[in-house]
Amino acid sequence: MAPADLSLSIVIGTKDRPGPLRRTLASIRAQTRRPDEVLLVDDGSLDPHDAAAPLAGAGIAVRYFNKSSDPGLTKSRNLGIRSSRGDVVMFLDDDVVLDEGYVAAIMDVYRARPEIGGVGGRLIGQDLGWAKRAFLTLFLLDSPREGVVLANGVGTLVRRIREVTPVQWLSGCNMSFHRRVFAEFMFDEAFGGNGWGDDRDFSYSVGRKYGLLATPHARIRHLEEPSGRAGRVEFGRAEIEYVHRFFAKHMPKRAVNHAALAWGLAGIVLHNCVALRRGRVVGNVQGIRAVLSRRVEVARNAAAGA
Repeated sequence: MAPADLSLSIVIGTKDRPGPLRRTLASIRAQTRRPDEVLLVDDGSLDPHDAAAPLAGAGIAVRYFNKSSDPGLTKSRNLGIRSSRGDVVMFLDDDVVLDEGYVAAIMDVYRARPEIGGVGGRLIGQDLGWAKRAFLTLFLLDSPREGVVLANGVGTLVRRIREVTPVQWLSGCNMSFHRRVFAEFMFDEAFGGNGWGDDRDFSYSVGRKYGLLATPHARIRHLEEPSGRAGRVEFGRAEIEYVHRFFAKHMPKRAVNHAALAWGLAGIVLHNCVALRRGRVVGNVQGIRAVLSRRVEVARNAAAGA
């Protein structure tokens, strides 16, 4: 199939957020280049006809899957891969709004660079103030280099690029992949299950073999709808654990990397303290204890087997 003829599937994992989902689907309908199909993978109790209503009459096939008996965003993404038909599979969150040229810009990159493994866009409306950016950069939680994975395994978001740019990972609210990569890679359901860090884990692996690009012409706004999200304590624990999990799986185990990891985790806790996020701080502490407990257990097992 010629690159110009590539078909597109969009996979959206959702749970009990019908209002944000309608906004997302309305922005898909408004695209200058519409997808061939949209797969709604529901962990809640949506009415499938109401959920698909924003795309009615748009010439887009809508396919609905309910997996409330086996929830988890990572599993939803894998189900979307197995069930989709497109040459390109795009993953969106259920609380994003796309500029009308978003899909066209993504597909333009695949046509121009048929060898590439994945393509993402540019997040808008999330620019950080200078003080917050300086704080996060100091603790290796952000960087002027966008779309890279830092020495501690933290990934920087794509917000300000001005040209098509090679990146090392793609954000889960806004990522797409050529179907051929799924013959070798799937989302790791043991990585967390709830979509915390599985995007970086998957896309980083794909990128090392096939390459990834981000285009500034595909603009997307992530509204970060608060409903349906994890509680503060659970989220705080996940902040720590998914960074450590990615580090353990992918990063070099040199002293400088371990130092960067410890510094970054300290920055996460301090940032939540400064922002008076008590629940997240409690979760951060729980996460650090869990990480240290696992490290002690691994060390004991290694010593026992020596």
